[in-house]
Amino acid sequence: MYSVTHLPQSKFHHFQATLNPALSTLNKTQEIIFIDSHVSDIDQLIAGTKPNAAVYILHPQEDGIAQITSILKSHAHLQAIHIVSHGLPGCVFLGNSVLNLETLKSYTSQLQSWSVPYLLLYGCHVGKDQAFIQQLSHLTQSIIAASDDVTGNPKLGGDWDLEITTGNMNISLAFEPEVRANYPSVLGAELLKDIVPGSSYPSYSDFTNVNNTLYFEARTYDSTLGIYTNQLWTSNGAPSGTQLVKNFLGDNPTNYIPVGNSVYFTVSTYNSSTGYQYQLWNSNGTATGTKLVKNFGNNNNYYDFTAANNTLYFTLTDSTYGKELWKSDGTTAGTTLVKDIKTGSGTSYPTDLTNVNGTLYFIANNGTIGNELWKTNGTEAGTTLVKDIRAGSWSSSAGNLINVNGTLFFTANDGIYGDELWKTDGTTAGTTLLKDIVPGSSAPSYSDFTPVGNLLYFETRSYDSSLGIYSNKLWKSNGTETGTTLVKNFLGNNPDNYIVAGNNIYFTISTYNSSTGYQYQLWKSNGTETGTTLVKDFGNNSSFDNFIVANNILYFTMSDSTYGKELWKSDGTTAGTTLLKDIRLGSSSSYPGDFTNVNGALYFTANDNITGYELWKTNGTTAGTTLVKDINLGSGSSSPNNLINVNGVLYFTATDGINGYELWRSTNFDGTSGNDILTGTPGNDNLYGYAGNDVINALAGNDLLNGGTGADQLKGNAGNDTYVVDKLLSI
Repeated sequence: MYSVTHLPQSKFHHFQATLNPALSTLNKTQEIIFIDSHVSDIDQLIAGTKPNAAVYILHPQEDGIAQITSILKSHAHLQAIHIVSHGLPGCVFLGNSVLNLETLKSYTSQLQSWSVPYLLLYGCHVGKDQAFIQQLSHLTQSIIAASDDVTGNPKLGGDWDLEITTGNMNISLAFEPEVRANYPSVLGAELLKDIVPGSSYPSYSDFTNVNNTLYFEARTYDSTLGIYTNQLWTSNGAPSGTQLVKNFLGDNPTNYIPVGNSVYFTVSTYNSSTGYQYQLWNSNGTATGTKLVKNFGNNNNYYDFTAANNTLYFTLTDSTYGKELWKSDGTTAGTTLVKDIKTGSGTSYPTDLTNVNGTLYFIANNGTIGNELWKTNGTEAGTTLVKDIRAGSWSSSAGNLINVNGTLFFTANDGIYGDELWKTDGTTAGTTLLKDIVPGSSAPSYSDFTPVGNLLYFETRSYDSSLGIYSNKLWKSNGTETGTTLVKNFLGNNPDNYIVAGNNIYFTISTYNSSTGYQYQLWKSNGTETGTTLVKDFGNNSSFDNFIVANNILYFTMSDSTYGKELWKSDGTTAGTTLLKDIRLGSSSSYPGDFTNVNGALYFTANDNITGYELWKTNGTTAGTTLVKDINLGSGSSSPNNLINVNGVLYFTATDGINGYELWRSTNFDGTSGNDILTGTPGNDNLYGYAGNDVINALAGNDLLNGGTGADQLKGNAGNDTYVVDKLLSI
């Protein structure tokens, strides 16, 4: 719990009231303003609070009602309480708790102890549910005023009127008129840019992180020209830094790939005279730095774009060389054929382009020795066959190339042992068969190659003639023959959905028998047979998908007959594999999706059947699984899409029902219970360290820096910043 006295300065230090004797004067306070820490631009609100009012910022990881109740015990004879928070009809978000009709009963004794004449609620739309307002008034014995529409910036559809009251309200608002007029936000996530002003909107695609800058494409119809325009945009997280880079009019950019500090992409143009023209472009995020690199004419196609050692590699087909390997350094002269591997117009079909420490490995056929493993350093002389694994004109059918911490693993057939696991260090002598997994010339099929540190996990499937079934086996390899070992044979069952969390690998198994039908199970493995264990059997009325790891917690969605499709989590134990929250109560589904990890917090979309499809987030606890913001107020959906984490900022597209589908960002930076380093953006951010010894760096903008408990470093920058600490050492 944190508090401040009202000060005229634009920067504040917040102290725990019990630790700071200077705050003893707060016992004479007539009014208290409680601000939920997820509210945007808190510093501007604090700078304009009414005289003689104390301000407390509620801790985001604690029960907000309990915090308010505890603070009120230190204040007698109060005239008014002001609560500024996210809101919905009949719902107020306070800390990690929610106050609504369903929870009022559990908070009855605490609410009755508030006993204050006036209670003002500034959350959006809270007053629309008058049953909630009347019941809250009954419990607190207060005259209540609440907003029935958006609270905040008029340009975003807000105001500061508290239209719903339960009696005569003889108390002024918490904030001075100038602050109310200039407050730049409403509550929660921010509309970053109205790309197409008004209710019209573009379609979005190709969201790409290029050296911590967001690049994306917006497509709109130009009624004047009668064509669709494709526009390249960038954003650094601030509205002023969200800018149009180039308008490609009727052309269609695609294949965006970052290389260094710029992004490459292709453009296909068409006119009736020349037909299609295939072009390679490069952009550094500025209009002048967005240039045509090379026009390949009208008889070319390019594929398999891969970056290695600050060079863009790709395959290109033309009438002169066929399909071969090309490269680009961003200049016309430097965009060239690497090597005509199959001389003349014949095609070597380079595939499986894989970067290993700056060297590009790939599969190609020079017309003499079949499909084999090659490598290149970007020069013609340095583009060489690694090894003719299956000697002569036969192909080794090398494939499944994967880089495991600097070692290239792949599968190949040397004509003796069948399709088996190999590795290479780039030399002929260092390209070796690791293990004859199925002895003799027979071979399994391979799948699910998954690196875990220096180990490679993979699955083989082969027919067991003695049992009359296909067996699926989990293997691991450290790059040696003795270290390539069977972990577990799952016989007729089929492992799937491999994902790494810490030093373990999780996967699912679906089993079937005629008595019980399909059984859905979650397993984990530490690489040993005894450490490969069933985590939880979900029975035969369940299915799961959308696996993701954030802060070493495994999240997934599961459908069952009790809860529908909802968000679950696992810590690797049976007891710790649980429903995280029944977002849409009962057996109906909230359909969580678009999972995105941002600084260990999981953001996702879901439909609670109250607010529609909106943006949610979780820290792995039920209380910490919350709606970020009801962007399209009421039951209408904002339909968030294109979620992407760029340097700790969540960008997405959504509609608020007014501006159409536009670009948004979420401004909360959440740490963990460990020692974190959080860095903001040039915009207005909320940065929360929580427990641990944290370093919090604000950039430009008006930011809230909340260290939480622990020995924290809070570093402001340009803008009006608010600091929240649990103990003051020095200023």
